[in-house]
Amino acid sequence: MNIENTIKNQIKQIEQQEAVSILYAVESGSRAWGFASQDSDYDVRFIYARPVKEYLQIAPPRDVLEYPLQGNLDISGWDILKALRLFQVSNPPLLEWLYSPIIYQESGTFAQELRLLAQQQASPQKVCRHYWSMSHNHYKDTIKGKEAVRSKKYLYALRPIICLRYIEQTTTLPPTSLLEAVAQIELAIEIREEVHALITQKQGSTELGEQSPNTLFNAFIEAELSRLNDWIPQLPHKESNQTALNTLLWQHLNLL
Repeated sequence: MNIENTIKNQIKQIEQQEAVSILYAVESGSRAWGFASQDSDYDVRFIYARPVKEYLQIAPPRDVLEYPLQGNLDISGWDILKALRLFQVSNPPLLEWLYSPIIYQESGTFAQELRLLAQQQASPQKVCRHYWSMSHNHYKDTIKGKEAVRSKKYLYALRPIICLRYIEQTTTLPPTSLLEAVAQIELAIEIREEVHALITQKQGSTELGEQSPNTLFNAFIEAELSRLNDWIPQLPHKESNQTALNTLLWQHLNLL
């Protein structure tokens, strides 16, 4: 049995064992971003709904389902209430789930409706602050000033900057796939070629080792972090429409 079938079987087993409906299940992390190594884990994330009566209790049910790592399969999920509350504050990991290129299960219209709401309601400023902090922290903690750098750390610092550039140039949320985002934005040819080469290297290996610092990447990351830090405060800060989210919730709990 191939890994995709294994994952789909696991999803069905979770539905049966937990008595939940899984509305949406996707790949997240490096495989969704498009630069997984040959031995990377499968990071499966899902959104589920319980029967209505489960929510009408003195002690509410847990809003997360998590399972021990099984080989290279890491699987966990969020309750629909948790997912919509996080959506309301423009949670970037959730938004990336919605645009994952690898979908294992999509039941009904929940994910599609949430994608439409995301384009209308996600706060550009909140999303961009998240990506800026992600790149800044990866760069500061694992690259800046180091005599040797693990090659994959550059991808973790560069991907958020590419996402920021995508938002800047298109005024829409970025695709989850790094290569897809790179293909759709203006980027210096030498940076584009280096990013492609690094992704190809990581995809073809079990784990990238250390290398001397990439001075081209270092200069690009530092310049972009400085420039984008001045740009982000100018972005609009949107608030999600709670009425629309409540309607979506009631619809998928069969209350409408």
